[in-house]
Amino acid sequence: MLLSSQLLSKAETFITTLRNRLSFLLSCNLGEVFTLVFSLLLGWPTPLLATQLLWVNLITDSLPAVTLGMNPSNPEVMKAKPRRLRESFFSGGATTQVFWGGLLIGLNALFAFYYGFYINEASPFNNVEDDEILSYAQTMAFIVLVGSQLLYALSLRSKRKHLFRLSLLFNKYLVYAIITGFILQLTAIMIPFLREAFHLELLSWTDWAVALLFSFFPLLITELVKMLRVQQEKS
Repeated sequence: MLLSSQLLSKAETFITTLRNRLSFLLSCNLGEVFTLVFSLLLGWPTPLLATQLLWVNLITDSLPAVTLGMNPSNPEVMKAKPRRLRESFFSGGATTQVFWGGLLIGLNALFAFYYGFYINEASPFNNVEDDEILSYAQTMAFIVLVGSQLLYALSLRSKRKHLFRLSLLFNKYLVYAIITGFILQLTAIMIPFLREAFHLELLSWTDWAVALLFSFFPLLITELVKMLRVQQEKS
């Protein structure tokens, strides 16, 4: 009986982590789609170049997605209701989470893009002939898009436990992956030949702080919704 419980726990954990990894990848890629589509509908310049998108996918689709599958087994899995035989792989609100996660990430990058124009006393609604202003705005969107996706991975560690109830060491490999992603992002901006290759600009310290603040928004909003949902279920 104990052996069968352990096997069921491992099987359920495998399915859950696989779902989390797919949800993360789909949310991130949908966020990039939203960023580009909304900017096109608004008549803005493109917030991200093709090479920048490739770099974003290289960082977020690799280590964070892999390490999301390294969550420890859930000891309370046997207390949960049995899974329905024909239950969809993306049941239980996973599809909704993918959509809203992607929307938050995409809108976040767009706001950062707009902010890059605003601080330079320009607007994406007008034709901007200064390439440096456009590159500065794209750099803001680039940084925030990567930061949002990396930090958003933390919200997918657990469906019910919010950020403040789950230790960062719950999945230390994911934390290492996020830190590595930020280091790689800094490398792309701080090393001159990479910065030129990706058409990026150096940001002021204030704008670095703003970009970091923007990067937390999708994670914090998702965790707040999770917290409210769990409280409603208990009441």
